[in-house]
Amino acid sequence: MARTSASRPHDWLIRQLPSGMLGGDFFVRFVSLFQEEAQTLLDHADGLEYLADVKLAPAPMVRYLAQWIGAPPIDPAIDEARQRALVLAMASALARRGTLESLRIMVEAWTDSPVEIEESGGVFGLGQAPAAAPWLRLRVSSTGRLRPQSLVELVRDEVPAHVHLEVLVAGEQVWATPGFGVVSGTEGLQ
Repeated sequence: MARTSASRPHDWLIRQLPSGMLGGDFFVRFVSLFQEEAQTLLDHADGLEYLADVKLAPAPMVRYLAQWIGAPPIDPAIDEARQRALVLAMASALARRGTLESLRIMVEAWTDSPVEIEESGGVFGLGQAPAAAPWLRLRVSSTGRLRPQSLVELVRDEVPAHVHLEVLVAGEQVWATPGFGVVSGTEGLQ
């Protein structure tokens, strides 16, 4: 169990002085200066094990942890509870990376909007896969706090490079792989 400043006596360093020095006011005041400085170091050390816990870490550390797992930068103006929720969602998605569920978790977390995904993928027997290039269409009603380009970057980071992609926000196409409609068989359809 970690020792905390609450379980440490307030005069812990002064108590270590030899009894002959405890009677001298100079030594007690002199050592108390070092005790005060050392206390700040010990307080940091006491909380070290909690720095990587998204639920307990200070907000700046939460944003830093987001970078560790490849999340887009988190705006410090966002409510702290929301920042923590974003990092937890990204961590959950990371465990499922490469799946539609992972993509859905991330996009819903960042946009606060339900996600609709259509795709041509599947599991096919040997020689039974379609000849057409794979494609994915993602629809959301809002980008939330993200700029449309940031949403596109988030999605493109998760979708394999060979998959043709279209991103629609509130029914408007914000990004598509060139020739997407031809590949997906939806050319001219909306």
